[in-house]
Amino acid sequence: MNVYYIDNNGQKQQIRFNYVPNTLGGYNYYAICPKCNSRRRILYLKNGCLICRDCAKLNYRSQQISKSGILFEKASKLLRDKLEYNGDFKPIHLLNNTIKLCKPKGMHIETYAEYLKEFDELSKQYQKQVMREIRAIINRSQNP
Repeated sequence: MNVYYIDNNGQKQQIRFNYVPNTLGGYNYYAICPKCNSRRRILYLKNGCLICRDCAKLNYRSQQISKSGILFEKASKLLRDKLEYNGDFKPIHLLNNTIKLCKPKGMHIETYAEYLKEFDELSKQYQKQVMREIRAIINRSQNP
């Protein structure tokens, strides 16, 4: 086990490192969280100290986004990456299907039809999920 001292704005923090042999003959290196002593690949700077994700009480972006938000991001990615749409795209476009799409140059018509079908399905799922979330908000407000 190796110990390093990190200078952060005049404060020294001791960070221990550990390594474990892997099955390919090399080693996997880990930092030891100074707060909980767990083995971690990444430590995060929080309030001037390097600590693990759990001790810093960090979560992932996917844990903060709603189900409708996930569907919107999937539709946005499909539009950008597959259908090469560069225009303005907002959630309202999924609710009222007002977006105008053109087949990208060089794309087979069958492929384009599949992407349109996938986009249409995401749009329908988004509409249903938004309605579920609205109903849940209404129910919570009526039954405190």
